[in-house]
Amino acid sequence: MQATDRRKLPQSDEVTLAEVNSELVIAKLNNPNDPNLQRIIQGSPILFPTIQCGNRETVPTIKGQKAWSDKDADNQALIDIVWNQLSSRFADLQQTGAFHAFDGAWQILAPVLKSIFRDEFAEMLGEKHNQNARNAYIKAVAWHPHREILAVAHQDDVVFVYQLEGHRWVSRMLSHEFMVDVSSMEWKYRSAGTLAVGARSGVCIWDLYSNIGKMPPHFSFDSGVPKKIPNVSSGSSSGSSSVSGTHSPTSGLAKGAWMSYLQYPKHTSILSLSWDPTPGSHLLASTSAIDSTVVIWDTLTDTATPLRRPDNGLHIVRWSPNGVWIFVASVKGHIRVWETRRWTDKLILNPSGRAVKSACWTPDGANLFYSLRGEDELRMIYFNKASSGIDCKSISIKNFPVVEETLASGEKQKVNGAIRNICIDQVTGERMVISFEDSNVLALFLVRKMTGLAVATDSVCLFSGYIRGAALNVQPPSVTNISTLPIVNTESLGDAQPLHITFARKFEHGSLLSIAWSNGAVTFVPLYFLDSSKITAPKF
Repeated sequence: MQATDRRKLPQSDEVTLAEVNSELVIAKLNNPNDPNLQRIIQGSPILFPTIQCGNRETVPTIKGQKAWSDKDADNQALIDIVWNQLSSRFADLQQTGAFHAFDGAWQILAPVLKSIFRDEFAEMLGEKHNQNARNAYIKAVAWHPHREILAVAHQDDVVFVYQLEGHRWVSRMLSHEFMVDVSSMEWKYRSAGTLAVGARSGVCIWDLYSNIGKMPPHFSFDSGVPKKIPNVSSGSSSGSSSVSGTHSPTSGLAKGAWMSYLQYPKHTSILSLSWDPTPGSHLLASTSAIDSTVVIWDTLTDTATPLRRPDNGLHIVRWSPNGVWIFVASVKGHIRVWETRRWTDKLILNPSGRAVKSACWTPDGANLFYSLRGEDELRMIYFNKASSGIDCKSISIKNFPVVEETLASGEKQKVNGAIRNICIDQVTGERMVISFEDSNVLALFLVRKMTGLAVATDSVCLFSGYIRGAALNVQPPSVTNISTLPIVNTESLGDAQPLHITFARKFEHGSLLSIAWSNGAVTFVPLYFLDSSKITAPKF
């Protein structure tokens, strides 16, 4: 890390509030009168208080764990199979108080697996056990495409839909017996309220309706109708098959929320899903940990089309914002890019043979940033727009070696290292955030529009600073208080790790970053800037 970067690292008693004029605003923790905090309170059009998931006061946080090793990534498909079997009854065990017995069984099982398989396999399976059983208060996060509404999948496989009202979040719950082992979520791009949820045995499609024809400012929910148990059947195993779809109201959300359940033979343990953003499209892509097929669901006609390749388990799928490409990552350690006009594909081998850890498209769909498990290298797939076929190549952008800094308090702060998540603002495409394994600070970058010249240089993304999260507690102004400003205080998140990062798809003042932490907190960092596309050159 360069010397100029050290000055952009907040101290342990500081918090990153926002970005203003391309500078990150830092304030002291637990100091409501901090001048920078007051500056944000007075100047911000809206404040986003912290969402706290879970009901336990303290959450164990894993520190210093090794990133997953993928020297033999074929083992990862087996890992998911074994883990799904081990955890299939975990929820029941936890509810009946038998969690300690399950945990004890793991302590016996781990050495056995380690003696049978390599150390790397046991470490990978062990990390997944710890993350799922003890540290996954938040499983997935998804922003609504048109509103400041956030869906959060909790540890108990219940999805809460949060909507900001004044200075507090109001939530509604989505739950169903088919929502087991929730892994991923995504809102449909051009719909009032359609949410896809990946689960153990299939895909849940939630439609959030209102009682009136025109969509109101808030979703409408009614808790007066009990849940009905759907009758599920499977579709055929080859060609374009019938989707196993059932529609039933969920408990507590009868009139306002309906769920369709989609299943495909052998397509279970859904790990990732992605909607086609093309106007008028109703297609949804999903991938499975134990299946080499990408299933394309047509949610309008209730049909499913498989895209089969010998890829040995697929854990990431990303549909490009322009609808032209589908990025698919295999646990075997390679990438496949599909072209959606002719449904042809191209195989890209990762240099190290490791599996993809995180991937995200730029808003124009011309480039995709990604990282590999256990590596500190940021890579990018660059597409040639002039070509009619799949003309793309993978290039290295930059590395983030681990650096240990000494803070003013004398504490040691680890920054950078193996990349955990990458996220790009899909509204402007001008901000990118990267989180790292074993580090509780995130890196913010300014992203340039991609050109052939920019790709060949180190100027694709410019480091802006580090983000240190904190819980933001907002109290509305008292009716007896002359001031109309809310009372805001910041509290430390301790050693919590950032598990999920995502940008809001609607924010009028720049970009809005949300961070889901391992202790169950969801925090927000607004980035206030003027979108370059709104800046017009002066006319002479």
